[in-house]
Amino acid sequence: MKPVIVSYWEGPVSWLERLSFATMLAMGHRVEVFTRDVAALRAELDGVEVFDVRDVLPDEPPAVLYHEQRHFALYADIVRMALLRQSRGIWCDADCVLLTPVAQPDQYLMGWLDEGTRINNAVLWMPVGSELIETYWRAITNVPVRAPWATVRVRVLREIGILFGRKFPGDIEKMSIGPRALTYFVERLHLQAHVSPKDRFYPLRDNDTHLLVNPDDSIARRMIVPATEIVHAWHGTLKGLGALKTSPPPTSWIGQQCKAYGII
Repeated sequence: MKPVIVSYWEGPVSWLERLSFATMLAMGHRVEVFTRDVAALRAELDGVEVFDVRDVLPDEPPAVLYHEQRHFALYADIVRMALLRQSRGIWCDADCVLLTPVAQPDQYLMGWLDEGTRINNAVLWMPVGSELIETYWRAITNVPVRAPWATVRVRVLREIGILFGRKFPGDIEKMSIGPRALTYFVERLHLQAHVSPKDRFYPLRDNDTHLLVNPDDSIARRMIVPATEIVHAWHGTLKGLGALKTSPPPTSWIGQQCKAYGII
């Protein structure tokens, strides 16, 4: 049986999220999506199971603070780890386009974004109770909030703030509790050998994302190699390009994927 895939989504649903979930379902996975507005998301998506995220992550600091201040990426970073700690499934962001089914890993599932220097967390799984999952979880949920993975300046300012009784940093966005923190703990625990090569999940970096919607798909196809199992399509970058407001060009790489899955 293929493992369950879990994800989180909140807000408008574009063709990209529909495509992402359609590929997961087509590969034979049960898909569980967590949100704060269950009825709205159920009305938008077919085939996936929708749950209230507050059942796995109660409205407590620091997570609720990230949500209240609309730092949704940071909120999703904590949701992701809460789901992994509860063994709900393998995490995939809602902008992951699956090319093959995801096999249940024996130990870890994560991939380099920059080989040997930065791990991304769009595709992630860790064994329940592992030192990595527990160390990482404590670091991103403890109050007062610290950030041992941050720059020296951010760490010093945070310690000064704590001395003055400030449990949370003034600029929460600088906490970087996602890829930077994950990379820090993987290196600290000497788990780099468990990280998959970049091509497996991240054949295109965020600054290459425009190639996915380029009417000429030739460059994107060269970058998406036989070893690629998932294409992380970088929702934020596509949104910034205005590419989510209209259907992608039908001859683009992602436009062809949308057509194949009946999204456009």
